[in-house]
Amino acid sequence: MTTTAVAAAETRRGLGPVPAISLAFAGAADFLFYGHNIGWTIGLFYAALVLVILTCSPQLLKLKSGQVLLAASLGLSAALVESPTAVGVALAIATLMSIVIADRPLVFQTIHRWMKGVASFLLFAPVQLVQDSKRSVDGTRCFEQFLRAFALWAVPILLSLVFAALFYAANPVIGQWVATLYWPVFLGLPKFERFVFWIAVAAAIWVLLKRGAFQPSTVEAPTIPAAHGTDLDLVTNMLLSPATVLRALVAFNVLFAIHNSLDLKYLWSGAELPHGLTFASYAHRSAYPLVATSLLAAAFILLAFRGGEEAKPSRLLNALLIIWVAQSVFLVVSTMQRLALYVDFYSLTTCVLPP
Repeated sequence: MTTTAVAAAETRRGLGPVPAISLAFAGAADFLFYGHNIGWTIGLFYAALVLVILTCSPQLLKLKSGQVLLAASLGLSAALVESPTAVGVALAIATLMSIVIADRPLVFQTIHRWMKGVASFLLFAPVQLVQDSKRSVDGTRCFEQFLRAFALWAVPILLSLVFAALFYAANPVIGQWVATLYWPVFLGLPKFERFVFWIAVAAAIWVLLKRGAFQPSTVEAPTIPAAHGTDLDLVTNMLLSPATVLRALVAFNVLFAIHNSLDLKYLWSGAELPHGLTFASYAHRSAYPLVATSLLAAAFILLAFRGGEEAKPSRLLNALLIIWVAQSVFLVVSTMQRLALYVDFYSLTTCVLPP
């Protein structure tokens, strides 16, 4: 089937029940999880999600891998109902990702192929949402402009938000800055976080249900030349163009500079902390978000600067990359210093012998 025929068939088919199902799952997630401790209900939610995905993609059940994954999913659902654990949730997510890529050829042949298939799906997910949005405004000039902006700003904005959230979790000074803002008034919406929760869940369910509808060859990228190779190469060339990477590196360097300057001031220079914060609380804040930040930074560098004959970054990109790598190294060193200071602090208080 040609690209035009695929696009035409997809347009005629429309979105079907996907919007209604996505909103239904968002409402169910709100009822089961929002404001509640996650417990046995996650197993029930997971089982319902797997069954709906397989109902929307019955061809998966014709595959032996699909049948095995269905049995594994139901077993994991029962285990999560019985005793929800972090390991069980991680296995459930891995199984769910396997289901949505099960019909790709040779995807389970090696772990590398599986990881590449999952990465391809996750990178195509936002493009799937954009493609579906296009159907309501197809052919309009407004959408063309939006698609250009999306291709240039999607990765910088989304990853900047992720880095900002990790720094917020790891640095109490940044947390104090955020706490000073009265978010309902600042955003103009009551309970904004609940609205975001609904949107995030509905979007996630949407792309899971439309897993088989999107064809990489139907992607329109007005400002980016057509790419050759695998679907993962197509997305990385589209969303990680030199212009996009430039914007991302500028934003990342600014965010890292803010956090590193705070660490330099309070961890290395011994400056007095703001009112309401103790040195123990500053050093105690979890190092795991900072480790995750470093790993995410490394993953972005490997993906954005993949090498090859045509991948020759400009001097400006090289300079920004070197600065960001240096900041990432300083972030890791500061994380080690944070842990060392925390151990020293509590050694002074826990090693005192009783009278």
